[in-house]
Amino acid sequence: MRRVAWWVVLVLLGGACGVGNGAAVGPTAAPNAGPASPTAPPSAAGPTGEPPAVVVRAGGTELTLDPWTACWGAVCYDGQPPEVLPDIGRAPEVLVEFPVPDWEFTATVQPAEQDCGRRQTHSLAPLGNNIHRLVPLGPADDYDVLLFGSGAGGDVLVSFRWTTPTDGVMPVPTAVASILADHDGALDSYGVELPISNLATTPDDVTGEVTVTASDGAAHTFPLNRQDFDCSEGSIYLTAPTEEGLAAAELGSAPFTYEVRLELDGTTYVGTGVWPDGVDPECAPCVPLSFTPPLPALAAPAVP
Repeated sequence: MRRVAWWVVLVLLGGACGVGNGAAVGPTAAPNAGPASPTAPPSAAGPTGEPPAVVVRAGGTELTLDPWTACWGAVCYDGQPPEVLPDIGRAPEVLVEFPVPDWEFTATVQPAEQDCGRRQTHSLAPLGNNIHRLVPLGPADDYDVLLFGSGAGGDVLVSFRWTTPTDGVMPVPTAVASILADHDGALDSYGVELPISNLATTPDDVTGEVTVTASDGAAHTFPLNRQDFDCSEGSIYLTAPTEEGLAAAELGSAPFTYEVRLELDGTTYVGTGVWPDGVDPECAPCVPLSFTPPLPALAAPAVP
């Protein structure tokens, strides 16, 4: 079964931003294309036919959304969201229903028709009976919403527009480092990547370096290079040549400590993480980083 990776979601939602470092970003359909033909016959061991629709409700409005990218059993297809998104209207919350038990949903929201607007992702709360609740994220605004659902049988992507009447959960900056990897039990590196999202603003001047230290104290330090992979507000994307990750893999044995020093518009931030102990299974082999001082975040709205 294929899973839609985080970088595919970035490209599908913010495709106009482009990819600056030539990194592979997976298959995408031509602009304005509909779902492609199934890539494999249905499997007798799993779901067959087309995936069910996702139903979203808010107030008295209900939208039935057919997935535009999905895997369902052995059948996978990639497409593009509709040119004109279905609009759920103005509502304090949205209920999402999918007729398969134990699925999980996340929502990625971006200001409507802003290719480089701030992008926020949040897990939906399950309410039981295959229903999930989406609450406002960030400042009140018109948002394009991408829903990603996954569970037994596959995964689905659907999109719609939503106007939030009130401010919601404010985004918190996140940074993850992908340097080392476990390749069938052998220490390896698939490349060096460090995406950072939801800073208070997009910094103009960015420099950085990372030090990888093995359990016996052997260390390797190398610079990070800013790329134009992600143009969304408050986001930066840093990389280094794969050779640097491979050099780190030769240092010694785990655990390995990552120390990232960033200078953003003249202020220095130091982030740390541990591989493999701190790996996030949702984006393995990435390791979330904790920064001192904390990365600059949007201020919470003032209470009237």
